[in-house]
Amino acid sequence: MTKTVADVMSNNPISVKPEMPLKEEEQTFE
Repeated sequence: MTKTVADVMSNNPISVKPEMPLKEEEQTFE
């Protein structure tokens, strides 16, 4: 089974979206 970006975002949008900003925030804080 192939998982696309839309499929992943649709399945767990809260898990994918927060990861991007979290990484940016972590870099900014450190």
